[in-house]
Amino acid sequence: MTLKVKRCLICLCALLLLLNFSATGIVTAARAQVAPPLLMLKDGDLYSWSVEGKALTRLTEYGFHRRPVLSPDGRTVAFNSWTQAAVDAIRSQRFSAEDGDFPSDIILLDIVTRQQQTIAGQPADISLAGSVKSAVSRSNPTWSPDGQALAWTEVLWSADGTEISYQLAVYHLASAQTTYAPLPAPILKKDEGVRTIRAMWGSGGIAMYIPRKNPNTPGALRELYIFNADATPKQIITLEDSYYDFMWVRDGAKDYIGVLYFSKPWTLIDPETTQTSPMNGTPEMYEPGSDRYSIFVTAKMNGAQVAGLQWSAASAVAQKVEPLKFQAETNFAHRITVSPQGIAYVLDAVYVWQDGNLTKIDGTADIARGWTDGEAGAIVWGATAWRVRH
Repeated sequence: MTLKVKRCLICLCALLLLLNFSATGIVTAARAQVAPPLLMLKDGDLYSWSVEGKALTRLTEYGFHRRPVLSPDGRTVAFNSWTQAAVDAIRSQRFSAEDGDFPSDIILLDIVTRQQQTIAGQPADISLAGSVKSAVSRSNPTWSPDGQALAWTEVLWSADGTEISYQLAVYHLASAQTTYAPLPAPILKKDEGVRTIRAMWGSGGIAMYIPRKNPNTPGALRELYIFNADATPKQIITLEDSYYDFMWVRDGAKDYIGVLYFSKPWTLIDPETTQTSPMNGTPEMYEPGSDRYSIFVTAKMNGAQVAGLQWSAASAVAQKVEPLKFQAETNFAHRITVSPQGIAYVLDAVYVWQDGNLTKIDGTADIARGWTDGEAGAIVWGATAWRVRH
């Protein structure tokens, strides 16, 4: 056997050995599963932080991005971003928060490559000079459970600025196409301006709470609208007056809409039949892929009224449950999150809880700006879901 043939055989054996190790998962960093970093919105830009590095890394350079939402596979972040025309109008004092939600775009950011893609922009004839014309304001996006689509709601201003309309948008990643469905106009609070409608996607569809004028009484119709993945209508559910929030929540093997009230027991609604049943437990945020950590809420009562919520952290590995200083309603759940590596939440800074140990992240002081901006201080760390804790 010649020396050249021997060398070829040695190289071939080494290659086969490496392939075998790669197939069994013993080697290869390329295939290793890397835990997603903790992502946060700070001063209008996205930053990341990891348990290993313990330093903030700036991911964007714009200053007018909004709340990030993470894809189920942990690779892609979607977020709302004020469009450049709105930023210019704000700087020239031609537009303010009193006018409502600013015209905005929807952007995708690949966490690994840091490449950005705008999947929903503005009409070419947008104008914010004196009045809003041909502009689109968008809600924060929400991911489909399979990570193949996103949904958000839109407020559309007419070309002459005299009319507005509402619609649901569903963007399909594979085709890069968007499907739309009209929505009824919600009741606008006095002096609040025009606001978008929050959408939440769960296994039973895309759900939105829309308070509307009641034609028969002076009060409001408090309605929950559910749409299918193709943006076709599915259900309209009437809620009671003391409603204050909802979420997709799993109880056992079935998914429901959990409805939280101020002055009556919390309930579960079947999205297929609209049948209502008691929530015999309390909402718990968890990470479906690992279930090592979770966060649950219990009601603090003032007589028959819910006076607030107590948030508590739980570690399955350490068998530890501990109350957190975090205080907010569930509609501020974008300031508390869970992952296989720990629990993070926002107070005067971002804190990480791990098995009873608390770490304050350097460089995050005043991240929530005194809580005056409802979007400031938004964080996300892995894919999360809600279930009923019994």
